[in-house]
Amino acid sequence: MKYVFYIISILFLSCESQGLGVNENQGMLSYYDYVSFGWQTFFENDVEDNDDNNIPDGKELALLYFNTAYDAEDEDYHNSAHIAIGWVNLFIANDLVAIDETLVEEYRDMAYDEFLFDANESLAIDSYAEHCHQEFCCDDCFAKERILGLTIYSIEKYFQNNSQNINQINGLISDLKQFIQNNSDYSFMNGKPEGSDGEIITLDINNVIVYLSQVYAKLGRYLEACEVLENHDLECPDIDIDCSNINVYYLLECIETYSSF
Repeated sequence: MKYVFYIISILFLSCESQGLGVNENQGMLSYYDYVSFGWQTFFENDVEDNDDNNIPDGKELALLYFNTAYDAEDEDYHNSAHIAIGWVNLFIANDLVAIDETLVEEYRDMAYDEFLFDANESLAIDSYAEHCHQEFCCDDCFAKERILGLTIYSIEKYFQNNSQNINQINGLISDLKQFIQNNSDYSFMNGKPEGSDGEIITLDINNVIVYLSQVYAKLGRYLEACEVLENHDLECPDIDIDCSNINVYYLLECIETYSSF
C-alpha cells in the first residue's frame, strides 16, 4: 500500500520535483515523467527490502511507475515503458538466482514477454524524438535495449535448459556480436536520468563484450573467450592472459573481474 500511496501522491509534485521538468500546469505527470521517476527510483533504492520478498524496494516501485506510465495521455506509444519493465524484471531475476530458482525463471519469462513488444517501434522512435524534451532523452535507446534483452534472455534460457543445439547458440552468439559491432557507444544509462544523488549503473559495451566472453567460457570454448577480450583490448589488473597458451583458471578469474549482465 505504501507504494500505491507514493504513486498517487507523486502526481501532485511541482515542477521542481527531482529536476525532471514536470509541468505544474498539467496536474498529472507525463509519460516521460513516469518513466523518468521509475528509473530514478530504481537507481536510488536498489538495495533495501522492507517486505522480506527478496526484491529491493526500488525495483518494486520502479515497476509501479512504469506500469502507471501506460495511463498517461500525452504519449500514444509506450514501448520504452515495456522495455523498462523487461529490464527491471531481468535484474530482479538476477537478484533471486541464489534464492529461488523458480522465481528466477518466472521473472526472466516476464522480462521476455516485455522484450517481445515491438509494436509501432519506428513510430515510437519518431514520437519520442519529437515529444521528449528532458536532457537525457533518447529516441531509440529502448529499441537497442529490446534487442539486447531478448538476446541475453535467449542465451540464459539455452544454458538453463542444458540445450545441446550448437546451431542455436551459435546464432545467438552471432546476434550478440552484431550488437557489439553496431553499438560501440552503448551504455545502460543512455536515455535514463541519474538518481537524485548521481546514482547510476555502470554497464556499457565492455560489459556486453565480457558477457560474450563468459558465454564462450561456459561452452568450453576458451580460445574464443580469450580472443574476445584480447581483440577489444580488455585487460585484467594483475592477471596476464596469453591466448596462445591459455591458463583456464586465470582466464576465468580475469572474466570475473568485470561486471556482467
